[in-house]
Amino acid sequence: MNIPTALESELLPHIIVFSINIFLFLISPLLLKKMYPHDQSKASYMIKLSQGLNILFFIFHSIDISLLIFLKEINQDLFTNLALSIVIFYSAIFSSAFLSTVIRRNFGEERQLDTQTVHYDNHSSRIMDIFNKVIFSLIVIYLIIITWNFDSILEAGGLIGILFAFLALTNAVWAPDLYYGIVILNSKMINVGDVIKHGDEDDEYIIYQISFIYTILLDIRNDHRTVVRNSVLIANNIENLSKRASSGGLRYALSYKVGYPKQDPKLGSQVLEDHKVTLQKMFQEVLDQALENAAIMIKSKNSELELLLKSAGDYALEWEFYFHIDALPNTLVTKSIRNYLVRTPRLLNELVLDASYKYNIDLSTPLQIQGKLNS
Repeated sequence: MNIPTALESELLPHIIVFSINIFLFLISPLLLKKMYPHDQSKASYMIKLSQGLNILFFIFHSIDISLLIFLKEINQDLFTNLALSIVIFYSAIFSSAFLSTVIRRNFGEERQLDTQTVHYDNHSSRIMDIFNKVIFSLIVIYLIIITWNFDSILEAGGLIGILFAFLALTNAVWAPDLYYGIVILNSKMINVGDVIKHGDEDDEYIIYQISFIYTILLDIRNDHRTVVRNSVLIANNIENLSKRASSGGLRYALSYKVGYPKQDPKLGSQVLEDHKVTLQKMFQEVLDQALENAAIMIKSKNSELELLLKSAGDYALEWEFYFHIDALPNTLVTKSIRNYLVRTPRLLNELVLDASYKYNIDLSTPLQIQGKLNS
């Protein structure tokens, strides 16, 4: 097909832009994976978004070129403007994302996470990133107005008025979470990779991401994600298990109800003393075996036996066996943390049960069973 020279000159810019878009469609997954090396879900989302915008651009630009070649008398401004709008959004989103990465690397903080160096936000980088996103949002709005010839909006402060009205009407929705997100980062009490408990819940969570509005948590026990608004998170009591109060490690206790020793008027309190000595020997053996077992994450240094009587009930004595867990690793892998907080107590329970048979200590509170049988 012979294309007139004048038409060729009109098509050349379209062909160049079309070729650039094909190049971006192919190269964007590699670039985005490098921008988010430690956040695969974010990288996957951005890749899908970029390819979606690329495909939309292909569609509108193809229609625009087709009209230019075959139906030049038809006004193709609509599809041209749609294609340009896609380019504006595309450029702004990924320029802003790239600048956010640069800000985080230069003004954020470094942390070792799963043996890798990760850059995460602090309050300084978060504030700078807010300005970054606000500026790019204003640029997008301005360019869209120019593209679609809505110049009247720019007159007499119309655009500024619309923006202020929007912010005023919506600030109750986003402002508290934005503010408390900065407070969380500024306090440095919660960082990505930390293990926390919050509110009245007994489950533990790994901090996966602290965004502008919400925080993403990884449920350690059930292995799923939880999203909590920043204002809700900070309003509750937060226990950070990754930040210890001392070098002794996290202190935990397991409770066991043991039947009373049989009373003997001739021996008196010696019966109870012998009972205590037997329990001390039993739990010392449990502790020694735990320290030798690599699967049990008990702190090895200065691990002295701590066995205390919690209560003397109607049918049993309740003893508490205290132990210290090693420092939790900086990781986003829930299984690693489960080995410390879930598997370790359960393995200790198995050791205690085995030792109870060896030392003839009945953990089934036999006096209670006997009392029910005799009644």
